[in-house]
Amino acid sequence: EPAAADEWLSKSAATYRAGWEQSRRTNEYLGINTATLAFFRGEDVRALAEPIRDRMEAVEARLRAAGHGPRPLTFWDQATWATAELLLRNWAAAGEL
Repeated sequence: EPAAADEWLSKSAATYRAGWEQSRRTNEYLGINTATLAFFRGEDVRALAEPIRDRMEAVEARLRAAGHGPRPLTFWDQATWATAELLLRNWAAAGEL
């Protein structure tokens, strides 16, 4: 039933957002899930997705500087970054990850 689905989506979004805030916006996985659920709810996600993208760029830069090679991020880090790029409608950037 659509009403029940909307209710579960709202509950899920609120739970992820609470976790994201509780992490002081440092847990990228909670953040990207918050942004994705906000997207499904028709919300503007730029304020959520941009900081996550920026954090992932910074993590990769630190790892590269420490000599961890051309692809130092884990699969999940790359997926998180790519999702942020998709939510920001940066199709080419998402495709490169």
